[in-house]
Amino acid sequence: MSADLGNKMAVVRFLQARGYKIRKSKVYADEKKGLLKAEADGGVTETEALAYAARVDLSKEVKAADNDRYLRQKQKEELRHIRLKNEKMEREKQKDAGELIARDAAEAEIADNLNVMVHAFRHLIETKHEEWLLMGKSPLRLKTSIVEDLMTLLDELVQRGEVRVRYRDSERSAA
Repeated sequence: MSADLGNKMAVVRFLQARGYKIRKSKVYADEKKGLLKAEADGGVTETEALAYAARVDLSKEVKAADNDRYLRQKQKEELRHIRLKNEKMEREKQKDAGELIARDAAEAEIADNLNVMVHAFRHLIETKHEEWLLMGKSPLRLKTSIVEDLMTLLDELVQRGEVRVRYRDSERSAA
């Protein structure tokens, strides 16, 4: 059994202590409408006071500090959402303009370039190995010849085309 609060003013103090926005005039008006049920002696129990608050959907007071914190958090979330939306639109714009390619396409291009390099190195070795073997008695000449041949090959591969890859945070994009 819940405690008897006594008169309507005690009900107002009881509800205000729990954070509800309530005034004496509202309690008296709602009692006349039958929304607050008093005992035969005119007193109101705690249970009835809380049921009354739920019935009339009294709002709880929000402390100014809590409200400010909530508003700041909400603004941060909205700003974050807007930034993400803008970044997505910018990526779509770059993609449509041909400035970005999909990660899979970039990886395929890199794999193709590496495959070309492997075959080019093999071809270089197959065509130059006899020449290099003849230079075996002169390690310095051999080293110089291999380096020159490799640099020539790399220059030819670079002229084949450039691939630039740019990665961003969690979503990786290629350009």
